[in-house]
Amino acid sequence: MSQKRRKCADCGERIESFAWKTDPDLCMACRQNYDVCGRCGRCVPLADMRQSYCVDCRRAYDRDRWARQRAARGVL
Repeated sequence: MSQKRRKCADCGERIESFAWKTDPDLCMACRQNYDVCGRCGRCVPLADMRQSYCVDCRRAYDRDRWARQRAARGVL
């Protein structure tokens, strides 16, 4: 049975070892440019991170927070 070779999603370099359930398809050098979102757990490029959340989760967090603030002030 042949094992499929995995390649880095960024640079295309062959990935030697990985844990298929937890590791993203990134080599160690490219992985330095990524972080894990604290809300959804996805591996996201640092450029798409806003503090500890990815852009999508940060938007959702802000919408929820603003809705709670409006509700606390009695403004709907």
